[in-house]
Amino acid sequence: MPDEEKGRLLTAKEVQDLLRISERTLRNLVSDDRIPHLRIGRLLRFDPNALKRWIEAKVRSQGKVRRNRVLRPHAGDAIGRGEDRGR
Repeated sequence: MPDEEKGRLLTAKEVQDLLRISERTLRNLVSDDRIPHLRIGRLLRFDPNALKRWIEAKVRSQGKVRRNRVLRPHAGDAIGRGEDRGR
């Protein structure tokens, strides 16, 4: 990271663009305190390092939630009812 970028905080618009989310979505995340942010007076800013850790934690937690699903036939499917036997 270049020296001029060290310690630089991101604006809401930059975070919206980075995450590809709407202003409303970001506003909701902030108001629900679900995304790391800083208020400097009336300004809303985001620490890029905290944001990176937040994203990584989200990816890890979503990976734990997803499980391999066992696909089961629907009640009307022919699988397992022996329609093809003897043909």
